[in-house]
Amino acid sequence: MVRGARLVRRDGVTISGFGPRIFRFGPFELDESRFELRRRGRAMRLSRRVFDVLVFLAENASRTVSRRELLDGPYRGAKVTSSALSRTVHLARKALGEDPKSPQLIRTVRREGFRFVPPVDSRARKLSSP
Repeated sequence: MVRGARLVRRDGVTISGFGPRIFRFGPFELDESRFELRRRGRAMRLSRRVFDVLVFLAENASRTVSRRELLDGPYRGAKVTSSALSRTVHLARKALGEDPKSPQLIRTVRREGFRFVPPVDSRARKLSSP
């Protein structure tokens, strides 16, 4: 979340002087300021929920994110069923062009949650002074 010239991360930590982040992985970019997923520079349509889940997974790349963390993070207390969460992850995989039978970017960790596999480069945009 951006407030003025500060970036406030989901965990509440404030980073002064920086704007929204761009997460880069493979041919993709997740741009927080534009709420866009781009593949090789071409914007792809996503629902806000799918975008938020992708950002949350990218923020936590290379570790398993539990279903509970996803419900407490991007869903922020909304009444959501396990099947709705699974559907959102399915749509995120679809947006990334994943093979449903052999996902390579978002892996399901049985009885635990999901892991975002690719290395992620995330950089906050430096905001210019007024």
